[in-house]
Amino acid sequence: MARHNYVFLYGRVTKNPKIITDDNGNFLRGQCMLTTVRGERSVDDDTMGNFKYDCPIILTKNEQLIYEMSTWHENDMVEVKGTISTKDIKRTTTCKHCGHQNSKLGVLLYITPIYTSAIERNLTKEQCFELLRKKCEISNECIVAGNVCNDPQFYKHPNGLCQTQYQIALNRKFRVKEDPPEIKTDFPWVKSQGTGAESDAKFLMKGSSVLIDGMIQTREFMQKTVCEECGQEYEWPDQAMEIVPYCTEYLLNCRSAEEIETMEQAEGDDIFEKLFGKSDE
Repeated sequence: MARHNYVFLYGRVTKNPKIITDDNGNFLRGQCMLTTVRGERSVDDDTMGNFKYDCPIILTKNEQLIYEMSTWHENDMVEVKGTISTKDIKRTTTCKHCGHQNSKLGVLLYITPIYTSAIERNLTKEQCFELLRKKCEISNECIVAGNVCNDPQFYKHPNGLCQTQYQIALNRKFRVKEDPPEIKTDFPWVKSQGTGAESDAKFLMKGSSVLIDGMIQTREFMQKTVCEECGQEYEWPDQAMEIVPYCTEYLLNCRSAEEIETMEQAEGDDIFEKLFGKSDE
């Protein structure tokens, strides 16, 4: 299948970039967070008509791009063209009950830049947000094509919002020179919402191929962990970056309408049997 992994961001430099150099001053790594705004296309999450902001992470080991990033300052407006990249990481937290350190594996999603450009410099925070609102339709865009890695998980929250979550495998369109050559695939998480979530839960399964037109979402939430030492549960603050689709095209290995109808009929029969007992016929 075609390999698509494209991200375009227009955003405010949230704070001065973090630039890492060696003892001789050679650039090793550049990291920056951009404040972006979502487009006004609805994803059925009650944000239609309201501006919602996300802060994706830009990370590069390319010397030229690090140099360009080193010239950025807080409240500059920049453009970034790049790709979604992921990295397996270990998060370590401390139990609030006994002080034991617990580790949990996770996936870090970040943007590897291909092209960057500072568009406006030395603005005020208010000027930055005014520009973001004017250009909301181009501030946070991504188009990816990949294969679903696991059966999607469907949730319906007490407020009625439906969400479906699944991980996809993205084959890299080009090799990131600074990464080891054996890394050829990235594994971001996707979180669809509303009617899109209901559709994804029906049509998608492990091995399905999809084309997603969406955006990068960042969020903070409280994670729960059971301490492996004392067995007590505790909470700790976590962050996530994931793809939220505006729309998803089902390409290959997806359930057909006939298969879904058969599944729904079987589920209806099971419910009937639980309520009224099995038919004698």
